[in-house]
Amino acid sequence: MTLRPCLEQFVRSLITGSPPSLELFARCLEMSSTELSALIGAKTDAPSEIVDDAKVKRFIWKSLIVLGAALVLNKDEARVRLWFCRERIPDVGQKTPAVLVAEGKAGAPLNYIKSISSGSSG
Repeated sequence: MTLRPCLEQFVRSLITGSPPSLELFARCLEMSSTELSALIGAKTDAPSEIVDDAKVKRFIWKSLIVLGAALVLNKDEARVRLWFCRERIPDVGQKTPAVLVAEGKAGAPLNYIKSISSGSSG
């Protein structure tokens, strides 16, 4: 499934009252739930289960904001997914946007997106 429809399905599940599913969000990013759980530092014995962990929820919400901003700038969903999960940003210690969001620094990739959109970086 491409990124945008997967994220839309994820958000629809939240709107209907379902708690966030780490497995579904991991699928949107083309990661395993174990890999995503390790990235976030989630404290869960079964990463594929629905998680009610504040750190996980914060990561998911902030990731949705960063991914949404990136999708506004770049319509290539595969490229946005790759950028978020794998591409390192030089100005912030060569960390990926996903790592920055997991560290509670979602502002850094958002600032990077803003600088790219204004033509001052990249």
